[in-house]
Amino acid sequence: MAERVRAGGEQDEIDDRTDRTRDIDHEIDRAWSLVRQARESGRLNVRRRARPRIRASDEFAQLLDRLEQAVAETRSMARTIGAAGDWDPRFRDTWIELVRRTGEAITAADAHGVERVREAIEAAGRDLSTESRSSRLPPAQGALLVNLRNIADAMGRVAGAQPVRSEAAAHPGLPRRLRSAG
Repeated sequence: MAERVRAGGEQDEIDDRTDRTRDIDHEIDRAWSLVRQARESGRLNVRRRARPRIRASDEFAQLLDRLEQAVAETRSMARTIGAAGDWDPRFRDTWIELVRRTGEAITAADAHGVERVREAIEAAGRDLSTESRSSRLPPAQGALLVNLRNIADAMGRVAGAQPVRSEAAAHPGLPRRLRSAG
């Protein structure tokens, strides 16, 4: 996304990014289905080894909540980019660099890196606000920083959980598709 903005992305590229977030939403919905199935299976199973399945499904549910939040923020960010109009060059360069760093930290599953970039996003918001003539960022710019901060918040925990593991995955009674997640 950062590279597309840097290159002066067109509206159809923004629409493509929004469509991609919908595709990711569908993938998350499928994962929710598996989590619900594991929870139900664990609750109906009276054996002791079902407890890890319930705990694992709760852990996965927390991660899925965070993924859903990040996807919604990404969709909002894409729409805001489309409506942002002219960009202040200093804001644009700063924001693009923050998006790049956020993406790299998330891709590397670097929870500490995500936290560092989250702190940089907060600092950039303060710095850019004090440099603005009105001491406030234009609404679209502020919204983009908030979206990015929220993505970093959500994905920091997800990055810290990578690779996703669960003690339930070691149990042979768990369906294969759920064991492979661990």
